[in-house]
Amino acid sequence: MKTTAIIVSRNDNYGGHLSTRASYCLCSMIETFDEVIYVDWNSPERSLIEEIRANIPATSRFKHIIVTPMEAQSFLAPHTDAQECCEVLGRNIAIRRATGDIIVSTNIDIIAPSRETLQQFLKSKAFNPRRFVTIARCDVPRDVITNYQFDQVPSLQHHLASQHHVYPQRHKYHWTLRMRLDRIHGRVAFNSIIECCGDFQIAHRDLWHDIRGFEESMFRRMGTDTFVQKKARQLGYQLRADLTLPVFHIEHGSGDGGKHTDRPKNDADHYFSFNTYGENHDNWGFADRDIPIEII
Repeated sequence: MKTTAIIVSRNDNYGGHLSTRASYCLCSMIETFDEVIYVDWNSPERSLIEEIRANIPATSRFKHIIVTPMEAQSFLAPHTDAQECCEVLGRNIAIRRATGDIIVSTNIDIIAPSRETLQQFLKSKAFNPRRFVTIARCDVPRDVITNYQFDQVPSLQHHLASQHHVYPQRHKYHWTLRMRLDRIHGRVAFNSIIECCGDFQIAHRDLWHDIRGFEESMFRRMGTDTFVQKKARQLGYQLRADLTLPVFHIEHGSGDGGKHTDRPKNDADHYFSFNTYGENHDNWGFADRDIPIEII
C-alpha cells in the first residue's frame, strides 16, 4: 500500500528551534512514507522549507506547497479571525492532492516510525479500511533527537522504537470533556479518545474522501482533529486509539491548539452536539484550483 504523510505549518518558530524540529521530522517522514506533502501556510516572509532545504534529501517523494499570505487571505475571505496557520484548509489541500492509499495527518514536530514498522502495522489487525486510527505519541527531549545527524534518521528511529517504554506516552482518554458537552442531549459521544489526537491520524484514502477531510468552517483554533474523528464515526467508521506504534514528539514550548494566539476558538458546544454534522462542499480542499507543487 502506498502511503502519504501530510503536514501543515508556518514559518514563525513557534516553541523555538523550529528549523531543527522540522528537519528531523521531514527527514523521518521521507524515510518512512512513499509521499510526503508539506503545506506552508501563510509564512510572513518565506516558506519554512527555504530555511532547511539543505537538510532535505532529494528523493522526488517530497512535495512542497506554498500558500502565501495573500493567497491565505483569499482562501479565507471574508473571515478575518482564522488561525494564522489554518490547518483545516492546508490539510485538505494536501489530502485532495495525495496519491497514497493510506493517508496520515501529522505535525512538524513528530518523528515517524520506520517504514518497516509502519507497513507491519498497516497489515495487522489493528488497521483496516473501515477504521480511523489515532496514535498515542511519546514525548522525547530535544537533546535525545539532536544526538543524531539528519542523515542518521533510520538509526534514530530504531533507537526510539527500542526505548518506546521509556518516554511518557499521551494516552489519557479524553471522554470527560465530550460527556460534559453532550449532557444537554441526554447522550454521551466518544470522539477524541486520547490526548493530542491529531499528531498521527491514520485512515484509508477512501475514508478521508468519504468524510470530506477536515471541517473547513473550523478555521479558528481548537477541536479540529477531534471533529474529523466525529465525522468518521457518524458515517459508520470505527474509531480506535493505538498505543503500540512508536510515534515520537519532539518536546518544545507549550501552546494552545498549536499556536500561541488570542484569536477566537471554534465553538465546541456547536461542533460537538449530536445534531452537528460535517458540511464541507464537494470542492473541499479547493479541488478545482490549480495549486503549484514543487517536487524535491
